[in-house]
Amino acid sequence: MNQKGFQLVLRGGTIIDGTGSTGRRADVAISAGGNRRHRNLDGLTAFVNIDVSGQVVCPGFIDLHSHADRGILKHRLAENYIPQRE
Repeated sequence: MNQKGFQLVLRGGTIIDGTGSTGRRADVAISAGGNRRHRNLDGLTAFVNIDVSGQVVCPGFIDLHSHADRGILKHRLAENYIPQRE
């Protein structure tokens, strides 16, 4: 592992975090343990660097086990299922 502990850096993407905030350009660094950082990470090295300029970087928005079958009829916009929170 490198000095900072990150194995993958996605550089220059637009981060959409699922909270409803406006997307922002930043780098994302991810370690094998799932630790991550996002902002401008100039100077940070990793085993793998991927230029994702012009691309969207976001968490997975698909919850395969959501129990959304009946609730979706009452809340048609599904806002209770879409936001991503840690």
